[in-house]
Amino acid sequence: MILTCLSVSGFRNLVEQHLQFLPHINIISGPNGQGKTNLLEAIHVLGLSRSFRTHQSRDLIQRNASRFWVSGTVLSKGNECNLSVEQSASGKVLQVGGSRRDVFDYLGRLDLVVFASFQIEQFKAEAEYRRRLVDRGLYHLQPGHLRRMAGYSRVVKQKNSLLREAASVYTKATAELLDVWDYQIAELGAKIIEAREFYVEKVRQKLRDRSNSFTPEALDIRYLAANEISSTSSLADIQSQLSTRLRKHRETEIRLRRSIVGPHRDEVAAEVD
Repeated sequence: MILTCLSVSGFRNLVEQHLQFLPHINIISGPNGQGKTNLLEAIHVLGLSRSFRTHQSRDLIQRNASRFWVSGTVLSKGNECNLSVEQSASGKVLQVGGSRRDVFDYLGRLDLVVFASFQIEQFKAEAEYRRRLVDRGLYHLQPGHLRRMAGYSRVVKQKNSLLREAASVYTKATAELLDVWDYQIAELGAKIIEAREFYVEKVRQKLRDRSNSFTPEALDIRYLAANEISSTSSLADIQSQLSTRLRKHRETEIRLRRSIVGPHRDEVAAEVD
C-alpha cells in the first residue's frame, strides 16, 4: 500500500501543494516551522480522516480560508484508489473515487501509523490512550471495529445517563432499561475484548522476535481485561463473564452513577525486562 501523490489546499500553513512520492523511502527536510509536520498531519487526515494533533478538524483550516482539502492516490495490489477529505464550517466530506462515503466505509484504504515523541509520554501515562492506540490499529485489520466501538460508546453513555437518574429513583422500569443496556454492553464488549486480545497478541509476537531488535532489552505487551474477565476465552464465554459481572456490580454502579464493567476500563500493559 503506497501513497503515490498528495494534493493539499487550505491546510495549516501549507499553500496549495501537489507532491509525487517515490515507492520506497521519502525524506522531507527543511528548517523548523516550515510545515514538515503539517505535511505528515495532512497525510494522516487523508488516511484516517482525522488529525493526530487535535480532535477539532476545523482547527486545521488555514487562517482566512473557508475550508481545507486533502486528496491523494493510493496504490495497493496494482490498483489505484483516489481519496479526498474536505473540511469546512458546515462539516466534513469524505470521498473514495469521487463518491461520497461515511467514515466506516472510508477507513482501511490507506493504512498508516504515526510515531511522535509526545505519544511515548501519553502511552506511559494514560490507560485510555493505550486502549485507543490498540483500537486504531484494529481499524486497519477489522474495519468493522470502528462501528463496533461507536455503538459501544453510545450504549455506555446512555447507561451512564440512566444510572445518574437511578441513584435517586430506582423503579422496575429503570431495572428493565439497565438490563437492556447491560445486554448490549456484554454483546458488544465481548467482541471488542476478543478483537483487542487478537491484536495485542500479534504485537506481542513481533516484540518477542529478537530478530526485530527494537531494543537490547526484552519487550512484552499484555492485554488485561477489567473485572477479571478472561480475554483468551471464547466469544460466548467472554459475553457470559461480562453478563455475570454486570449483574454482580449493579448496585455499585448505581451508587457510583457510572458504568464500571466493560472494555472501556481495560488496560494494556507494556514492559521492558
